[in-house]
This record gives sequence, structure tokens and C-alpha cells, in this order.
Amino acid sequence: MKAERLEVDGQVLEYVYLGDLAHHVALMRDAPDASETLDRIFAALEDALDGDEHVTNLICVGFLEMLKATGALEQVRGRFGPKLGFWADTV
Repeated sequence: MKAERLEVDGQVLEYVYLGDLAHHVALMRDAPDASETLDRIFAALEDALDGDEHVTNLICVGFLEMLKATGALEQVRGRFGPKLGFWADTV
């Protein structure tokens, strides 16, 4: 991920970061040695979906919609926990 795209005035651009993460997931979805890394990413996103509206929107728009745009959402959807899976079904 390019650091210059991720920060403005010292603040992380959350949607850009999660969009880059989605692109990274799309690239590694078929790599046999990426299974553990993908599971960790999806578990962290699952844990973050705790009811905070901003965080939910961030994950839906910044990550799930970008993952869908890459064409990888359907390929990794089965690895999601229940909360991430629920929101994946809405994008």
C-alpha cells in the first residue's frame, strides 16, 4: 500500500486503506500460503462489526464494495463470519 495515498495531514484515509486491503485480498485469494492471513483479516473485520455505524459503513463501502468491484467477493464470501457475511450480502 502506498503510504502517500493513506495519509492527509497525518490522518489515515480509512476508505482508501480498506480499499487497498480489498485489492490485496483479491490478489492473494488463490494463493495456497495465504489462507491464515486471509482468515486473520476476515476475523479482524468481523470483530470490528460491533454495531458502530461509522465502522460498519467503513467496512461495507471501503472493503466489501471494493472487494466486489475486484470480482473477488464471491470467491472469499464463504470464509466470512456471520456479521461480515451478512453485510457482504447487502453490497
